[in-house]
Amino acid sequence: SDSGFAVKNYTSIDPKFGSWNDLNLISRNFNVMIDLVLNHASFESDWFNNYRNGVESFEDYFIEVKNWSGTAQIVRPRTNSLFQKVKTKNGLKYLWCTFSHDQVDLNFKNPKILLEFVKIFKFYIDKNIKNFRLDAIAFIWKKQNTSCLNQPETHIIIKIFRLIISAYNNKTIILTETNIPNKENLSYFGKSDEAH
Repeated sequence: SDSGFAVKNYTSIDPKFGSWNDLNLISRNFNVMIDLVLNHASFESDWFNNYRNGVESFEDYFIEVKNWSGTAQIVRPRTNSLFQKVKTKNGLKYLWCTFSHDQVDLNFKNPKILLEFVKIFKFYIDKNIKNFRLDAIAFIWKKQNTSCLNQPETHIIIKIFRLIISAYNNKTIILTETNIPNKENLSYFGKSDEAH
């Protein structure tokens, strides 16, 4: 949904649009940029289904909300409710959904999420994709009693990604999509160690 921004699977292509072979043919002659959604995954993704079904290794993949305060400070581009009530094998949970209820926010406090995306970056680079637009990146870190936008931890995560993928292939390029005032937007260059 949401024009493809509720990702079900980060390593497959919808057959109605083609295949990895088709994309490989394109990438031989053109620089391909992939729109990588890091903030959230689809309500229909395997990650979320595993979480909902109580698979232990997925228990901290999404942000469970308990006694959250400061909701009024949170910056969001949507009007629907921020938290979604979901039935899981482990009971009723309230989950963070910045953009919509079928886009459940990932929990970057869990290092497994960071590692999942390192694998995804590697997968794409191995498919000859070296340009990455990090969608809605400014929203990925949630901290109580803040706007939950442009948190210092977000910048650290971008630095980690840039360091790792540049070491794997020094021709990779990261663009950060933030839609924020110019000064804050420029902060995503860091000290030439975040966005290119």
